[in-house]
Amino acid sequence: HVYLLHCSRNSFEAVDMIDTDNYAGGYLGTKHLIDQGHRNIITLTCPWREFEDRTNGYLHALEEAGIEVNRHFVLMGECSYQNAYEITSKNLDLFKEATAIYVQSDIMTTGVVNALQHHGIRIPEDFSIVGTDGYELGIMFNPQFDSVAHPISELADLAISRLIEKLGRTKPQSPRQIILRPYIVERSSVKSV
Repeated sequence: HVYLLHCSRNSFEAVDMIDTDNYAGGYLGTKHLIDQGHRNIITLTCPWREFEDRTNGYLHALEEAGIEVNRHFVLMGECSYQNAYEITSKNLDLFKEATAIYVQSDIMTTGVVNALQHHGIRIPEDFSIVGTDGYELGIMFNPQFDSVAHPISELADLAISRLIEKLGRTKPQSPRQIILRPYIVERSSVKSV
């Protein structure tokens, strides 16, 4: 077998794994906002290992830019639309202190977008947002939201190739971990400040 996606950066050394570098994803999503002038950036995360990597990437981008980390800006929830909507609605005071959010899942991003808009906060005029996954889900919203994307085709090709390679061998092989770099899909949810 080969693990594909949803792995932590250093936790699967004994198995074959192909994944996106979640740490780099957290860094890229946050840096994308920093590069547009944002300094008060919330993140919404989940208690799963790959999300720890994304949060650490977020923290690294802030520290690298000389931005003091505000621990209140790190929000934790379930990876669901409803929970993200509720967390956003309950923390509107924080959203008034910040100018942007890096959301660590596109599913959660949909909840954040709808909650902000429901409370009269316009995207990107009042608040900028970057999601994670790069799913086409992001183009179904108005505005379409920016996202840190997985290189899906390359991940799938590598996983299939590795499985075929493993099936063709009679002796056990040493496991390999292949980590690909994510990239930013720019749409229309980030405004320069």
